[in-house]
Amino acid sequence: MDRNSFISGFKTLPWCCISAVVIFLGINFALSGAKPFWRFCYLYSDPYIDDSIRLGAKFALIDKNSKKDKIFIIGASQAREDFDVDEINREIEPYNMEVFNLGISAGQPIDMVMLKDKFLSYKPKAFIYVTYLGDFYTKFKYTKMKYYFNPAILPYFAKNMGYRVFVENFPHFVDSFLSMPSVIYKYREPLKRIIDTRIKYFLKKETRAAPLQFKYDRSLSKLYFMREILLYRQTQKSYFDEAPATGFNMLMFDKFIGEMIGSGQDMTVLKAPTHPLFKLTYNPVHNAPFEGFLKEEHSKYGYDYLDFDAMKIFNQEDFIDFVHLNVDGRAKLTRIVKKVLETKRS
Repeated sequence: MDRNSFISGFKTLPWCCISAVVIFLGINFALSGAKPFWRFCYLYSDPYIDDSIRLGAKFALIDKNSKKDKIFIIGASQAREDFDVDEINREIEPYNMEVFNLGISAGQPIDMVMLKDKFLSYKPKAFIYVTYLGDFYTKFKYTKMKYYFNPAILPYFAKNMGYRVFVENFPHFVDSFLSMPSVIYKYREPLKRIIDTRIKYFLKKETRAAPLQFKYDRSLSKLYFMREILLYRQTQKSYFDEAPATGFNMLMFDKFIGEMIGSGQDMTVLKAPTHPLFKLTYNPVHNAPFEGFLKEEHSKYGYDYLDFDAMKIFNQEDFIDFVHLNVDGRAKLTRIVKKVLETKRS
C-alpha cells in the first residue's frame, strides 16, 4: 500500500466510525418506539430472570392516548406477583380504569425515585405502592441500576452514601450511563436469552401463544419454612438486615412520596402481607424502626395506608414462601384492591 492510499484510508476511518454510530443509534431509536419489538420481547421473556426488559415492554405498550384512567401498581416483587391484574381489570372495566402492574424484582425506594419521571410521563390517575421491610433492609443491587437509571439520583448517592460509592461501583455507574441511549446495550443479556428462546421454538416449529406469567399454585413445604427459621437461629445471619443503603432508602421513600403527593398524585401505600413466621427469619430489632417509619410517613403525608400484617387477613396457607402469596393469597389481595379502586373512580 503506498503512502497516499494509507493517508486516504485513514482520513475516511472517522467517517466510517461516525456512520456506524449513527446507524446504531438510529436502530436503537427505532426499536425503542416499536411496539412489535416490545411485544416480541415480552412474549419470549422469562418472568423469573427477565424482569428488567419486561418492565421496559410494559411501559412501551401502554397507550398514552387511552381515555381510561391509569392505575399503576409499583414496588418490589410483592407488587409484581401478588395481584391478578387481569381479574382486577375485568372487574373495574365499568369504572373506565385500567391497572398496570409495574412492580420490579428487589425494587427499592431508590429505584422508585429513578423511575418517577417515567411513571409520571404516562399521567396516571393513581398509584398503589406496595412495600415491606425487605425494601429497606437488604443490599441495593447496583448490577440492575442501569435498567432504571436516572442521573438525577447521583447527588443523593454522593450526599447519603459518600463519594466512595462511585469508586466501589464504578463499572456499574459507567454501565448505567452507557445504557441510557441504547436499548440494545441496556438489555443485551435478556435480549440474548429471548433470541435463544425464539430460536429454540423455531427449530421445534412452534410458537409461544402467550407470555409466561408468575403463577404460584402451591406453597413450599413446611420443611422449607422450618429450615429457614432454624438456619437463622443457628447462624444469626439473615438476608434481611441493616444495609449500607437502609437510611438512604428511607430518605428516598420520603422524597418519592413527598414529590408524588406534592404533584397531586393519588397515593395508596400497602404494607405487603408476609408469612406469620417471617419475623422469625431476621433480627427483630428492625421491626420497630421500620414500622415506626411507615407510620410517621403516613402521618406526614396523609395517603391511604393499609397494613396487612396488622389486619391479620392472611394466614400461613396463603403464602408460597415468607414474602409472596400463592394463588389463594393472590385472590384475597386482589379482592381487597378492587374495593380500594372503587373509591378512586371518577
